[in-house]
Amino acid sequence: MGALHTVVVGGGALGLSCALHLAERGVAVTVIEANALASGSTGRSIGVVGTQHVTALDVAMRAYGLRRIRSWAKCGLEFHPIGYLRLGRSDRDLQLFEQSIEYQHEAGIDTARMLEPAEMRALVPDMSTDGILGGLFGPDNGFLDPYQLSSMLAKMVREMGGSIRQRCRLIGAERRGVGYRLKTSAEIIECDGVVIASGPWAARVAALFGQPLPVLPERHEAVTICLPQPLPYVMPMVMDLVYGGGAPASISATIGPASY
Repeated sequence: MGALHTVVVGGGALGLSCALHLAERGVAVTVIEANALASGSTGRSIGVVGTQHVTALDVAMRAYGLRRIRSWAKCGLEFHPIGYLRLGRSDRDLQLFEQSIEYQHEAGIDTARMLEPAEMRALVPDMSTDGILGGLFGPDNGFLDPYQLSSMLAKMVREMGGSIRQRCRLIGAERRGVGYRLKTSAEIIECDGVVIASGPWAARVAALFGQPLPVLPERHEAVTICLPQPLPYVMPMVMDLVYGGGAPASISATIGPASY
């Protein structure tokens, strides 16, 4: 009996990472992407890699991702560890930060630490700490180029025998025994399983299989600001949001000639 054949729908960072993990486990994998690789939400991402989250699952997933990214950086992936600072405005926020540090230690991350307002001002001199009680800082968090990441993942998938079909839109799906018969804009594909990794379009793809998928896309914006001169320090990524706080997120990563 041959290896199971799985089709991954979506050629972004999530789909390609999923394809690589399947290939590493001996699964025959085909990635189909309606347009070009990383042309969807991945290509619009600012590429944040951070472990400063406050639930055990969020921390565990991101700690695993950070370890993989570090290993890929040794193979040429450009990763910039400029740090990640999450701001706390209440005692409850600080309690969550303390819990996060425990979760990170359990996940093998021992670099996260709490910062007092004075320490944050020393780290980011241009930032006001009015109303800020403390912060959660991960000095080894950072950012990467989502296009480069996707290209590297695609290369690794191909080297492990996987197939990637670009400009191959899924337009129909039919259950065939224990597998599926997929109709795409380019060809018919027979497979044993399907992974939906199509981001904001995941619900539409699931509907082709007659399944509801409650994925509700949200639109965010990234604004680039050109300073008259580079900052004299490396500004970390800053997140002014703690889960459950009800405030809009604002994240900033200022990159200039003096930043890395």
